[in-house]
Amino acid sequence: MIYGTFVEAAGEFSRQTTFLSRAVGKGESRCPRYILIEPSDVEPGKLRGVATDGRRMHIVDPLACPDNIGLEAGNWRPLKMGGEHSWMAQIKSDAGIFPDYRRVIPQDEPLFTFELPGLPRGDLMGSMPYLVKFFREFPEPTAINMNYLNDLDHDFVWKAKWYGGDKAVLFESESRAAVIMPIHM
Repeated sequence: MIYGTFVEAAGEFSRQTTFLSRAVGKGESRCPRYILIEPSDVEPGKLRGVATDGRRMHIVDPLACPDNIGLEAGNWRPLKMGGEHSWMAQIKSDAGIFPDYRRVIPQDEPLFTFELPGLPRGDLMGSMPYLVKFFREFPEPTAINMNYLNDLDHDFVWKAKWYGGDKAVLFESESRAAVIMPIHM
């Protein structure tokens, strides 16, 4: 792997890249092991970030990136994530083709919406009353990997949009979104 520019993210930009990195493919999966950075759909002149491991996808649009740090459209490898500072490196060698992620983001009207309050990070047991209510509210039995819910940023209230049994569940909060495929029951 050949790297180009290295970027240090700080503050909100660091929190955003950490959120994105939680959905980066791990190991020898066929999924991208990098974050796709591309022009924003929301704010002209800004950038958006997308990461997926094949079962979930995290999107931040727009990124709270200062203009002068060297971040540009392309493929970026998360190096160190978390806390107030994170680091990424631009991949200059062939990183493969990022999947056509836009086709899996639900576009029609959701059949059901629900607000999921900010949950204590890493404390699924403390979050259990909210999660039980969350899953019981769905019109049909729906199962979601609990680790994926735990990877949502917990300082936010998430609006969950349910589109039907085997369709992705969309979670939105401010500039962040997560698309999570349900577990087949």
